[in-house]
This record gives sequence, C-alpha cells and structure tokens, in this order.
Amino acid sequence: ISVDDEDAAACAEALWNLRGILEEELQKNGMDKLYREIELPLCTVLYRMEKRGILIDKEQLEQFGLMLAQRIDECEKLIFSYSKEPFNINSTKQLGVILFEKLKLTAVKKTKSGYSTDVDVLEKLIEEHPVIEKILEYRTLAKLYTNYAVGLKDEVRDDGRIHTIFTQTLTRTGRLSSVSPNLQNIPARAEYAKLIRKAFIPDEGSK
Repeated sequence: ISVDDEDAAACAEALWNLRGILEEELQKNGMDKLYREIELPLCTVLYRMEKRGILIDKEQLEQFGLMLAQRIDECEKLIFSYSKEPFNINSTKQLGVILFEKLKLTAVKKTKSGYSTDVDVLEKLIEEHPVIEKILEYRTLAKLYTNYAVGLKDEVRDDGRIHTIFTQTLTRTGRLSSVSPNLQNIPARAEYAKLIRKAFIPDEGSK
C-alpha cells in the first residue's frame, strides 16, 4: 500500500467516524434537505464536468503569448530609453532608485526597504512622467503573460483540455469556486480579454 493510499484510507475512516455527528448537525441546522437534494447530487455533476474538461486551442494561446512577449519587449525598451539605463523593472528597489533618485519624481510613500512603487503610488505620478504609464502597462502585460499565456498552457493535459477542480465548500457565500487552475478569474472586459477567451473552444458540433 502506498502512502497516498494510506492517506486516502485515513480520510475515508475519519469521514465515516464523523458521519453520525455531521448528520446530527445538518438536521439541527435545517440543512439536511439542502445537502441531500442539492449538494450531494451536484457532486456527481461536478465530477463529470471535471473529468470531461474544457477544450483549449493551444495554438491560439501560443499566438497570444508571442504577441504579449513582443509588447512586453517594446515596453521594456521604451522604459529603458526614459531611464537611460537597463534595470530590473520587477525589482521594487531598482525601480524606486530610477524613479525617485534618477528621474526625481515625487516620492509618495517610503517603506522600510525603500521607495514604494505599488499601483496606487504610480497612478498618482502618472502626470509627472510618461515612464509611469509604460511601467503600469508593462506590469499588466507581464501578469497576463505569466497567468494566461504560460499559466493556462501549462495546465493543458494530453487530451488538449484543462481539467479544473470545482469546489462546493471553499467560499463563505456557498457559490462554486474553481481551482487548479482558477477559471473564474479569466478577464472579461480587459483589452486582451477576447484574445484569452478565444482559446476556450467547443467540441466539434457543439457551441
């Protein structure tokens, strides 16, 4: 027996031992009907959804990634033209030195480790120098590249699908949530939303 099998067996035993206590709690809180008529049958539906997965156009994701990489490179070059020297844009410390010591922009907030370069600070400085707009754009593009162009591509299995996990008990409100990966935070209104969503495709004969 493997360690995983032992863990699974321990979980099953613990749940079985808790059965009586949990059934009593359900009845006491008036949730027995909710559990038996909605939550329990939904487990089977969600299992089928997870097993089937969501079909992905990997070529579309790759094209999206190439486009983002090009835009990121353009942003980087423009930022370096303003700073007159290359630096690690993702380093808060290096960015702070460039913005507030070299370019002499207003230091809105300082931290123990140096200058703050969070979004709120940068947005207050957007009128002071054109480099700020490019830094904000760079961050947006880099996040999209990491989370979607690369992140989603890494989640595609051999069958060409993403098999997310739908959880019924994660949120306090009782709504479904999606993990590994989270498919509920795919952008809907952002500039690049349509390009990301084009990668999610139906099976042949489906919509």
